[in-house]
Amino acid sequence: MVNTLAWTRTLPVTVVVCFGMISARLLITRVDYDTNPDYVTMRVRINNESVGSTVDIDGRLFVDLTQGIFASIEVETKVDGEFTTVAGTNKELCGEADTQLDPMVAILNEELLKFGNLTFICPYYQGFYSLNRFYMPDDHIAVTMLPPGDYILKMDLMHQPVNETKKVLLFKLTFFSTLTPSGPSIE
Repeated sequence: MVNTLAWTRTLPVTVVVCFGMISARLLITRVDYDTNPDYVTMRVRINNESVGSTVDIDGRLFVDLTQGIFASIEVETKVDGEFTTVAGTNKELCGEADTQLDPMVAILNEELLKFGNLTFICPYYQGFYSLNRFYMPDDHIAVTMLPPGDYILKMDLMHQPVNETKKVLLFKLTFFSTLTPSGPSIE
């Protein structure tokens, strides 16, 4: 089941453009999420905070997952009316050869750890996982390097059971937003 949560809150962000910084606002317009009820349930809430919009995610995992966990992260931007992937990664999180996180996963994981226990660190044991009042700070590199435009951030977590060739969805989160210039200073 796909769930959609729409809102129109603004979040001040700073964008690095060429030789300087300009003030911009990130307008998050929608969050879609999907879960596999055999593995996990999830609830997503948006909050209007002094820092702008924040997101709460509460999930419950029904099984222990110690192998075969894959993360897929993509950032898309609208170019000529179509969304195009500008950055992305696919990473096995529990593999013996993968002792370090991919740089893109590590950047996002660093922020996730500040707001709860829903991270990209394997293993995952049955129980409750959450993010509380999650947001990306104005000066975070993942925010400051983006030029104005429309963006989609996709985060998928998949599981490949032992002796299986197909991966199954655990959960999928998709954030839709627009980054627009807002003048010479951040409010």
